[in-house]
Amino acid sequence: MAESHYFIAIPLDENIQQKLKPVQEQLKKDPALEFKNWTHPQDLHITLKFLGASADNTIKELKKSLQQFHQSDRFSLEVRGIGHFGNPQKPRVVWAGVEKTSPLTTLQKEVESLCLAFGWTSENRPYRPHITLAKKWAGTEKISTPLTDEQFFGSLLVDRIHLYQIHPAQNPKYDAIEIVRLK
Repeated sequence: MAESHYFIAIPLDENIQQKLKPVQEQLKKDPALEFKNWTHPQDLHITLKFLGASADNTIKELKKSLQQFHQSDRFSLEVRGIGHFGNPQKPRVVWAGVEKTSPLTTLQKEVESLCLAFGWTSENRPYRPHITLAKKWAGTEKISTPLTDEQFFGSLLVDRIHLYQIHPAQNPKYDAIEIVRLK
């Protein structure tokens, strides 16, 4: 049996999900924006660490260790703007922007450090917090207008982190198997 895939992330509250849903719907209507995957509104999140395929016993131990984050303070950040990763004419990912605050950066580094202790490798790229709206370009034509917007979607209270298990055949795909509330 294949190992399940996992990641650690900040879930979005329903308010932010509801503000991003019509943005996704509008983007989907644009015939120039063809993507293989559009993120289900309930699956929207801010990734702290992608773990990939992981053994059950390692995940069980990680769940216990994640409890240390109960001592981390809650914080707020802003969700603002639309952007992309990759070629602007054939973007690999379309995202909603997330304010890169000191508390967010600290939390991400602490999660990264914990995961390194369990044997996961460090990410090679700098941390760029975002909320993936669509990914995997499937278009045949290039986009002629830049895919950017500075719209404000609201403030998000970061009061918990989730360990998610990925179920590729389902929609929504992500199941929170561990929830750690911040103080």
